[in-house]
Amino acid sequence: MSSQKGNVSRSRGQKYQNTSAFKNNKYGASVQVKKANAKVHDGVCKHCKEVLEWKVKYSKYKPLTQPRKCVKCLQKSVKDAYHIICKPCALQLELCAKCGKKEDIVIPVHTGKEEEEEEEEEGEGNSCEKKRGQRRPEPNTATTLRTTTTTLTTMTTLALAAIRTALTATQGLMVHRERTPSLTLLL
Repeated sequence: MSSQKGNVSRSRGQKYQNTSAFKNNKYGASVQVKKANAKVHDGVCKHCKEVLEWKVKYSKYKPLTQPRKCVKCLQKSVKDAYHIICKPCALQLELCAKCGKKEDIVIPVHTGKEEEEEEEEEGEGNSCEKKRGQRRPEPNTATTLRTTTTTLTTMTTLALAAIRTALTATQGLMVHRERTPSLTLLL
């Protein structure tokens, strides 16, 4: 038992204790762990900041895959995990973006220009890791026309080859029928 009846304090120390602290990147950090370790938790109160740091430290932090709905403006603009209020609303109303309470913000929300620069830097690393929400740039009409023309030419060539093959096979049957009258009767 943790304590005797009526005695709320323990008389001995912890029985089992780890010799070394837990490390979330002990066996090589994955991309997700690296991003979580580098994340700056801004726009939240002291308590929420400590909770988020604990989640990162013990590999419990799970980033969002899609934006969530803000409880104030009802737009899908919450891009940080475990937050309920988007950054513009939290900044305007001076609320904690995670718990929604009017607490002292430890690290104030930084502007959107810095976020855009970070996203551009991430996009330069690998083209496969682009965000889903981004649109492709519209292709040039000359390029589109060239691609369409090439596709049509290829399809026409394939169709003509198939027709030639069919005609050759048909002509071969007709020649074969003339030589063997029994085959004509069977067909």
